[in-house]
Amino acid sequence: MLFAGCGRIGFSDVTRDAARDATHDGATCATCDQGLVARWRLDEGGGTIAHDDIGGHDGTLQLAGTWGAAGVVGGALSLQHGYVQSTWNLPAAAPSAFTVAMWVNVDPVQTQPYDRFFSSFFFTNATGDGGALLMDNYSSDGLRCAPYIGGAFHYLEIDHVITLGTWQHIACIYDGLSVTEYVQAAPVGMLAASGTFGESKPYPVVIGASVDDMANWENEAYMLVDDVRVYDRALTQAELSALASP
Repeated sequence: MLFAGCGRIGFSDVTRDAARDATHDGATCATCDQGLVARWRLDEGGGTIAHDDIGGHDGTLQLAGTWGAAGVVGGALSLQHGYVQSTWNLPAAAPSAFTVAMWVNVDPVQTQPYDRFFSSFFFTNATGDGGALLMDNYSSDGLRCAPYIGGAFHYLEIDHVITLGTWQHIACIYDGLSVTEYVQAAPVGMLAASGTFGESKPYPVVIGASVDDMANWENEAYMLVDDVRVYDRALTQAELSALASP
């Protein structure tokens, strides 16, 4: 069944329930599902599958992670040097504009610079940067977003904007003219960029690490993570405020 205006497909089981989905966007955000191309609630109670309720880009939990932590919107996934991997061509879904938004609670003891929040990216000294998108904590308490736009990576790196040990809503948005980072729906940095959002090399989408096509991983995060969303458009600040105030 297709829900008009929402881009959803195939709600058929307990993790893909339209009635339960409506409670996650808040009563004041009638447009927060528009343009949504992927959404990992991370409410699962066990097993290794992290369901994408929108596009069917289900991910697999790798290494150390625990379901059932208290989240902001339902349950959350606790990553302890683990990650969720999904084989998905993210730029093909959002070539002109995108929003990646998620809740994170970064461990203040275990965190390290450059631990990944969300990525389709891998770096080696031999071949350099590859992929489509990098989002990480930059300097243990910072936020970096680096999308591959117009044939080059654009590195937006802002220090001291993540409060460790508490839930923070973070987002990276490309609107065709610039890349902007948000924390708690407030803009914290912007970088001019234009062109098509693409990829230099095909790497999987990963929550909590970077993983290449040879199954090598790096910069696994220690964090709680909840309600990871990807849109094929730039959300407005009002929409981000609604998501950041569930």
